[in-house]
Amino acid sequence: MTQKDITLQVAQHYWQLLSLQANISTLDSVQVQLDEVHRLTQQYVDAGLTTRNDLLRVELKEKEIASSRLELENGISTVKLLLAQLCGIYTLSVPSLQEGCHDLAPLPPSHYLKDKDIAVQNREEWALSQKNEEAKALAVKMEKGKLLPSLAVGVNGFYHTIDRIDHTNGMVFATLSIPISDWWGGNHAVKKAKLQQLQAVNNRMEAVEKLSIDIQSAWNNLEEAYKQIDIARASVESARENLRMHRIFYGAGTTTLTDLLDAITLYTQAQSQLVTSFATYQMRVAEYRRKS
Repeated sequence: MTQKDITLQVAQHYWQLLSLQANISTLDSVQVQLDEVHRLTQQYVDAGLTTRNDLLRVELKEKEIASSRLELENGISTVKLLLAQLCGIYTLSVPSLQEGCHDLAPLPPSHYLKDKDIAVQNREEWALSQKNEEAKALAVKMEKGKLLPSLAVGVNGFYHTIDRIDHTNGMVFATLSIPISDWWGGNHAVKKAKLQQLQAVNNRMEAVEKLSIDIQSAWNNLEEAYKQIDIARASVESARENLRMHRIFYGAGTTTLTDLLDAITLYTQAQSQLVTSFATYQMRVAEYRRKS
């Protein structure tokens, strides 16, 4: 169980790391957009078509992107250390999830689906509850065994010589012991052991129910995460088209800088959400595989 839990943690940290790296790529893409906006705004300021305040707002947005990038880089450094510690290594090289992850096609949940009853029986918790029930059943037999009569059998022999004649004699004896004095206390011990056996049976049944719920919950989370990817992908497409139109309108002077910066923000958020959704789905896959 510990080994599987650590494997799950490694998978979660791995996808968290790739998510952070992909967000870095998103910020690089946004920075390219801002560089173009900065160039156009500088031209408008030089031509007297807008005030320098607009240019300062663009520069402020660029600093905001730089700050976000610094936070992501620090997060990447920390997660790498955690991942290396879990893997027991000192250096860690992880591939980057490049921009364009919206084109990735993760395997659907049906690819990982397992029969729930079989999945329950594959869980270590179920096996432990089975062993506990078996142990309590043996305890009942042991308490009953203490009340049974015990038979002791022995053999005794001796050899002697009289008048140079050898004589060999032997004797077999048996003792039957009936623990009458222990019957009262012994009966109570048997009843107690039987109650513990019944409790073990109930615990096993409860464990089966809880494991079944746990597996079903993991499956529901997996399906939800997969659907979130499609929603996030659609949001990215809308945000990208919105940004493209506002760039054209701003270049033609028919929209404000505020609207363009808002479009850039929406695109950044949509792209980040897509990356997060993809990483979350992979984490849910790892969780379902751990629980099934």
